[in-house]
Amino acid sequence: MSIVLRGFAAILGAGLAAVPAVAAGAVQDPVSCPPGAVGLANSSFEAPAGKGPRFLAEGEVPGWSTTASDKRVELWGPGNGFANRGNEVPAADGAQFAELNATRPSTLYQDVATTPGQKLLWRIRHRARDVSPGVDKDTMHVLIGAPGAESPQKPSGAATPDIVDTDAAWGTWTGVYTVPAGQTTTRFGFKAVSTASGNDSMGNFLDDITFGTPACVIATKSADADGPLAAGDELAYTVRVRNDGGSAAGNPVVRDAIPAGATYVPGSITLDGVPLTDAADGDAAEFADGTVVARPDRLERGDAAELGFRVTVTEGAKGRLENTATAHYVSVLIGEDGTATSNTVVTPLVAGVEPTPTTSSPSPTASSPSPSTSGSREDLATTGAALGVPAAIGAALLAAGGALVLLARRARRS
Repeated sequence: MSIVLRGFAAILGAGLAAVPAVAAGAVQDPVSCPPGAVGLANSSFEAPAGKGPRFLAEGEVPGWSTTASDKRVELWGPGNGFANRGNEVPAADGAQFAELNATRPSTLYQDVATTPGQKLLWRIRHRARDVSPGVDKDTMHVLIGAPGAESPQKPSGAATPDIVDTDAAWGTWTGVYTVPAGQTTTRFGFKAVSTASGNDSMGNFLDDITFGTPACVIATKSADADGPLAAGDELAYTVRVRNDGGSAAGNPVVRDAIPAGATYVPGSITLDGVPLTDAADGDAAEFADGTVVARPDRLERGDAAELGFRVTVTEGAKGRLENTATAHYVSVLIGEDGTATSNTVVTPLVAGVEPTPTTSSPSPTASSPSPSTSGSREDLATTGAALGVPAAIGAALLAAGGALVLLARRARRS
């Protein structure tokens, strides 16, 4: 290689090395959830929504089946007092609950895919129906096993399978079930033993049912541009949290601190596409102390929520923006706190490049390209690109051109 070409390569290489590199982002924790998640659908009987007590066809109630010959399921919603001696019964979770037997004695159940050897946890809320001025008690059993061969389960700490509660409050009962060899489908259900009314179809309220594996939330972070970005550029962040576990994640809270080198764009918070205010004024999000905070609804199995907001690159910012979010929640099945950390989004910055002017630009000159020129700063900003890499290469080429002339003269003299 001639001295001229070697000089060109060295200078060009130095110019390219000045282009900021994108650091590898950190992976989230957890990255994935344990395989074989087990859980129930419509575990708090919230669908379909309605008022008061009502009888529904089995096919109208997602997730649940019944052994009743008429295939009816009974759900209670708000405004149920008239059917309970004038006393309104609040749901243990959400707005609705079920009465175990609709019109006749039967088993209310769900079938779920399981793996032999799995240890599954269950938790139910149970309450008696108010049928007399005194204290009323209803009794029921939890049934678990292969479909058609279920057996009553003893709750944790209990001597018998009997689950007994009064009409004064919701009771909470838990237990553990180990899937036996060869059982790939497991039935989880309930059967009335007795009621205060003496009629098995009147009593044994049920709500907030869980059976399976704990909640497991995955947090994923993304941005709408890869960079490099310059001072004044905006960047939109999205945090997606999804429950890939077997049971509900309660009280989820997502937190995302604004990265160094950027400022929050006021009024830019959205939750599942719905704009929310920055103030802590009772809605599901706020911006305070440099952090965006959002509180999505309870995440049932398979549910997801998305938090969005925007930032602006500050003057003098150098290097890159690094942003990571966290999600905190309660695994309802086991009553333990959980935390999910997102991947880190890394966005390179271009030092020394001014933001796109917001006022009218002067007439184009040889050193000031027309805004309509393809590849201009304005065009690149529209597509989420930036001028940093071409500018660095252009500067390197200009420097290389001058060096070529100097090196050529020296070569002739020698």
